[in-house]
Amino acid sequence: MSLPSATPTPITPPRVPVIDLETGLIDRSWYMFLLSLFKEAEKVDGMLKGPPVSDLAGEIANAAQNAQLAAQNPGAEADVAELQKTAQGLEVKTCCLREEVAVLQNAVQSLAVGPANTPHISPARYGAFNSTTTQRAALPDTAYAVTYDTEELSLGVSIPTSTRSKVYVDREGVYNIQISLQFDNTHSGDHTVHVWLKVNNSDVANTTRRLVLKGNDDDKVAAWNYLYQFKADDYFEIMWATNDVRVELTATPSVSLHPTVPSAILTVTNNIDPH
Repeated sequence: MSLPSATPTPITPPRVPVIDLETGLIDRSWYMFLLSLFKEAEKVDGMLKGPPVSDLAGEIANAAQNAQLAAQNPGAEADVAELQKTAQGLEVKTCCLREEVAVLQNAVQSLAVGPANTPHISPARYGAFNSTTTQRAALPDTAYAVTYDTEELSLGVSIPTSTRSKVYVDREGVYNIQISLQFDNTHSGDHTVHVWLKVNNSDVANTTRRLVLKGNDDDKVAAWNYLYQFKADDYFEIMWATNDVRVELTATPSVSLHPTVPSAILTVTNNIDPH
């Protein structure tokens, strides 16, 4: 007798409502789960309607008795051997039936406890960082990485203190990178700033944005986001360059009116499903 395979339909965790709020009917995933439970119960019921274990035990007893009677008759060695073989086969059949019924009963009981094969969902990765210091370019038209000195919160996204600019992710996924850079022109005249994304020490194509600061004390905030598919342990940097060193990333201390103005704010999340 072959053992029917228990293949319950996996459904979402119990937080999914049983009733679909839009239709007022049972949720499809719960319907499929209950249907699979019903089918497994039918399999067990069908097996129990087969030869009962007690009947097989009676067949074994009868076969053993016939073997004993045959042994009392001269020249009945062949009959004895055949009856012994029959009894052994019935005993094996009984044992297998008991085991298969027990396995199916356990499968149904486990299904009744709750949805099977609930996937483990790892928490989303995130990080929030900023810089409370002013950052300057030592040379014009030279690339510099934005640095950060404060970690507000993070999980799976980190910045080593040895670099302060390289942002590492510990898990593969699509990440949303949001930046806010406070640029200030401390000199008269129009000056230009370029900002772009760099991943694993390579500039990412089509990520550069340009800002023009006009005149003394003109300031602008570079605020936008990038989406990027990372592998585990990849890192990225936000790069900037200016054609005049008197353009800087300016941080302003807190006052009674407002808290500190960071020179750079960075947030990173991977709550996007690429599939």
